[in-house]
Amino acid sequence: YAHNTFALSLHSAYAQVNPGRNFLLSPISIFATLSMILPGARKQTLDQLVSGMRLSEPGQKPLSAESLAQLESSLGRMLHSVSSDSLKSVNKIFIEADMKVKSHYLSTVYYKFNSWIYKANFSGDPETERVRINNRVATATKDKITELLKMGSIGTSTRFLLCNAVYFKAKWTQPFDPEATIDARFELSASAAVSVPTMRRTGQVRLLSIPDVLTGVRLGFNDTKDQRLSLIALLPAQRHQLDEILAKLTVQDWARLVGDPGELVEAELELPKVSSAALA
Repeated sequence: YAHNTFALSLHSAYAQVNPGRNFLLSPISIFATLSMILPGARKQTLDQLVSGMRLSEPGQKPLSAESLAQLESSLGRMLHSVSSDSLKSVNKIFIEADMKVKSHYLSTVYYKFNSWIYKANFSGDPETERVRINNRVATATKDKITELLKMGSIGTSTRFLLCNAVYFKAKWTQPFDPEATIDARFELSASAAVSVPTMRRTGQVRLLSIPDVLTGVRLGFNDTKDQRLSLIALLPAQRHQLDEILAKLTVQDWARLVGDPGELVEAELELPKVSSAALA
C-alpha cells in the first residue's frame, strides 16, 4: 500500500515541475532503493524517510523497533520480487573508503536486500570510481546502461552514493505485426497533435476501466519466471483530461486498476510506439 501512495505522490510532484512534458519514472525502484538506507537511519533522518516514503500517515506514532524490523523484511522481499529474467533492478550503496559502517547494518543490507555497501576512493580519484561504478551497472544490465554516472557527476567531495538502475526487455505475449504499423495522429492536447508510428492488431485484449474516469488495456509480456509483467495503457474517459484525472486519482483507484486482471474482449487496438530512456 505504501509504495502505491509513494508512486502517486512522486508522479504528482514530478508532473508539477514538468508541466506538459513526457517523463519516465520507476517509483518502485526509487522506493526499493530508499528502503535500503532505512535500517541505518535514526532520529530526524528516519522520520524524514518514513514520511517521504509514505510509510506512515500524518499524525501517527513513529514506527516502533518491532514494526521497523517487520518493514525491513517486507521491503527486502519486495526488492527481490522485482527481478526476473526480463527485469533487473540494480541497487548499490557506495561510501567513502574511510567511513565506518556498523556490522549489523552491513548484514541487513546483505541478507535482507541482497546487496552490499562498497568502499570507494571518491576523495582521491572520483573519475576512476565513476568508471568502476558504471562498469558494475553495465554488467548487471547486460550493457544496456553503460553511463549511469556522467563525467563530473561525482567529485572529491562525494561521500555517499545511492545507486539504482533498471533494465527491462521482454516480448509481448501477443506480438504486434511490424507490417501493420502506420503513421497515425496522436493528440497531445485539444490544440496540438503529432504524427507517430502506431502499432495495430485485432484480437483479444484485457480491458480495464474506472467508469467515467479512465479506460485502459493490460498487455502482457512473456516473462520466463512467472509471467506477471504487463503494461497498462490508460486514457481519460473524457478527451484531453488526463492531467486533471491523474491529479485526483486515489491510491484505492490505482490499486484496483493494478489488481484487476481485466475483462477479456475482442478489440481493434492501436498503440503509439514509445522509445524512452531515463538517467538521473
